[in-house]
Amino acid sequence: MSKIGPIAQSDTSIITDGLVFNMDFSKFACYPRSGTTCTDLNSSINGTFTNGASFTSDDLGAFVGDGVDDHINCGNNAIFQSFPLTIEAWVFCDADKDRNAILTKGRSSGNKTDRDMDIIWIDTTRTNMDFLVSDGSNFVVNLQTTKPSAGAWHHIVAQWDGTTNSNTAKLFTDNTLTGQTTATGTGFRNAHNVFIGGQHPSNPNRTWDGKIAVIRAYNRVLTTDEISINYNALKERFGL
Repeated sequence: MSKIGPIAQSDTSIITDGLVFNMDFSKFACYPRSGTTCTDLNSSINGTFTNGASFTSDDLGAFVGDGVDDHINCGNNAIFQSFPLTIEAWVFCDADKDRNAILTKGRSSGNKTDRDMDIIWIDTTRTNMDFLVSDGSNFVVNLQTTKPSAGAWHHIVAQWDGTTNSNTAKLFTDNTLTGQTTATGTGFRNAHNVFIGGQHPSNPNRTWDGKIAVIRAYNRVLTTDEISINYNALKERFGL
């Protein structure tokens, strides 16, 4: 199938109930193919391409990180300051390395005061992908699951309802639940900006090495059926 079909379909086929943030780099309204500013299609939140972060037209459009210090700074918007929250991403990792960060609120690594929330494709010596939420003293969500393979597109979903109910923090990879855990508290630190591709001011090489085509956020927990709808809406764009 031509990629024109999947990308046109994405506007009408994804779940929109609760959608509060939508960075889809295939859209000129998100990134006009020049400059350092990208714009969320839902709430008009701006992100800033930083340290030479770039764009590729591959797969109709994606942010490209060099794995050293490239990232997109999206500020500390209220959208990312409370739960429930579902974060969805389409990502392509060029190579395994230390701390391949998809999205962070704060640093890509560090202590609990440096990190509000992380979705990290962790290092070469471990097989983990982590979803972490900090209250400033403890990681109230500390979920680890098997990381996907490098060199291919993957659909990643991280979600938490903000409660200590059983197994409400979850990670999905390519339309499959890969891990879940019970949060140990309900607090959430809100001191830091959101970075697509991660960020670390003093320790380079902890940002995303590869492409990120889509980042979305919902102010609720998506059902497994809704995650499946979003996966199927764009999978042909990424050759799946």
